[in-house]
Amino acid sequence: MDTHSEKNVGNSDFVMLNYIDELVEIFPKPKILLVERKPLEVVESLLNFQLTDDYEVTEKWIDFLSEK
Repeated sequence: MDTHSEKNVGNSDFVMLNYIDELVEIFPKPKILLVERKPLEVVESLLNFQLTDDYEVTEKWIDFLSEK
């Protein structure tokens, strides 16, 4: 991060929420943007990026989320 030339740097990884307290200690007064999406939209978006070759697992997730 020290060598990054941009003034604002972000991370869209939802796992970062598990570390929010530690991140606020490292980066005081952060600007936090929360984007809410339907779980099925997230899975469909990931499929568009083809992040997985295990379509059976992905299909199970889609079925699971479709039931919600």
